[in-house]
Amino acid sequence: MRLERSDIESLLPHRHPILMPNYIDIEVPGAAGTGHVTLAEDRTIWNDWTGRDLADELVLESAAQIMGVVLATGADRPESREDARHLLLGFEQVEFDAPADPERDIHIEVRIDACFGGLCRGGFRALQGEAVIAAGRVTVTGA
Repeated sequence: MRLERSDIESLLPHRHPILMPNYIDIEVPGAAGTGHVTLAEDRTIWNDWTGRDLADELVLESAAQIMGVVLATGADRPESREDARHLLLGFEQVEFDAPADPERDIHIEVRIDACFGGLCRGGFRALQGEAVIAAGRVTVTGA
């Protein structure tokens, strides 16, 4: 199932310029999906900082946003209820294998490993073409 930008906006409070995914393909509702992100837009995010200046940080922000949307698509979990919001608790074991090229699309795969109550943990992998540019673990809590 593909979620377009308007669908993502209905699930996340983020808006331009910090809403990162262009669209998200949900492979397993509530458990796995791949978001498609472009950093190359001519947009200033904070003061004079651009997507190019913040590429690594925006890859992490994108992973967190995609995880929140994936969680929201699972019909059988309390954290997926329509009014649920997810708060990023942190990243662990993140490795940046190559610098992100802001001129190329980034595909970020997210897999939820476990949820206990509203606390969920999963892994992410960011790719440009076949190259892994970053990977790690994400933990979020439902609100």
